[in-house]
Amino acid sequence: MATLVVIDVQNDFLARLRREDKSSLLDSLNELLAEFARRHMPIVFVDTEHMPDGSDALPRARHEGIVPAVRGTPGAASPQELLKPRPLRRITKTKYSIFFETEFGALAAKLPTPLIFAGVNTHACVRASLIDAVQRDLPVVIAQDCTASYEPAWHSESLQYFAKRFGPVLSNETIIRALDDGAEAAV
Repeated sequence: MATLVVIDVQNDFLARLRREDKSSLLDSLNELLAEFARRHMPIVFVDTEHMPDGSDALPRARHEGIVPAVRGTPGAASPQELLKPRPLRRITKTKYSIFFETEFGALAAKLPTPLIFAGVNTHACVRASLIDAVQRDLPVVIAQDCTASYEPAWHSESLQYFAKRFGPVLSNETIIRALDDGAEAAV
């Protein structure tokens, strides 16, 4: 068994991606979401949501006056083309890491591992969350086809760093083949 963790696949963050990266990300993520749903494996969606006044956003966002994913706005919503299988849980956060001042830490201790990370931005929220997971001794996998960043070089560097320091960076094909073979622990 494994758990799929989907981070910040929301309109405001997707809007910064190149069109082809956004399309590829959503197609790949839908493929993995469908596989996890079909197998009744846990899925956790983690979204950023900020107060309308931006008081809970990162200092730079407040300083620049560009606060993404404001609660209740279309920018905070998931795109219509994203599959929305019934997740085990939906968690909201205000900072990069899914562990920071959320209930994810307590939940993660009970979830089947490895935690398979997907989402945006690879260099920011995915990276901070992955580091926090590894610091908690949680086995992780990075779904290569299901991560993206608005800066392709940062995305590529992050994946290289993950593979060297944290855990496997695997294609959807490899992840699904491992699930088919019953080798979830080796994913």
